[in-house]
Amino acid sequence: MTWARKRVVSIVEGLGEEWAVPRLVERWIRQHRLFHGYVADEPAVCAKGVGKLKCAPGLQRGVEYFVKVALARDPHAILIVFDADRECQQRASTRREPLGVEIFNRARASAPPGVQIAVVVADREFEAWFVEHRHAIGLPKPDAWTGAAPVETVADCKKLVGRMLARRYDPVIDQPTLATKLPLLSPTSEELVRGGRSYRKLITSLARLMPPVPEPTEGEPGSGVEAIDPVEPVADDDEPN
Repeated sequence: MTWARKRVVSIVEGLGEEWAVPRLVERWIRQHRLFHGYVADEPAVCAKGVGKLKCAPGLQRGVEYFVKVALARDPHAILIVFDADRECQQRASTRREPLGVEIFNRARASAPPGVQIAVVVADREFEAWFVEHRHAIGLPKPDAWTGAAPVETVADCKKLVGRMLARRYDPVIDQPTLATKLPLLSPTSEELVRGGRSYRKLITSLARLMPPVPEPTEGEPGSGVEAIDPVEPVADDDEPN
């Protein structure tokens, strides 16, 4: 009997996330001993621009198109990650539908019911997670930044990451490397609850998309994996990021 692992496919906006997000998924799988149940598909489906991901459906554009591309890989789940820039804050001030909710609803309508969907909007950008968790990554506090303001309100975290690296930040090279050092906290940990909302949404989404699965029975491929306490399954928090 073949022990089929469930495939998790990511959809991202840029070339750096194309490898960074699948590596985060793979790390989650390994950290929680889920490798007998899931596999991170890589590279991610890349929209090559957040505008192409958010725009209305069209020829090779719109989240509906990229979900269709992801479905060709036969996924168990699809994880969509992209930067908010300033749009989440702008929508909140005008009482528009939250960006994450809009993209989720469009993606959900484009996929079969059996395929799990999660949308994580990095606020304001993916690099904010590196600044927020700089201690775990091993980066110094950047000069000329007090840290008083919530990191998700800081503009151009890419420049802050460059200051911490003491060189020019290159998303294509640095993003996948730094992503391998982000702390994959427990969904119920105090540190995660106190931290930024968009990173909390990433962690809870990973837990929801990949709940614990039974280990292979003796004689099946993958059997003999050391049993440890699995991660607690988490319900979708529906945070409107």
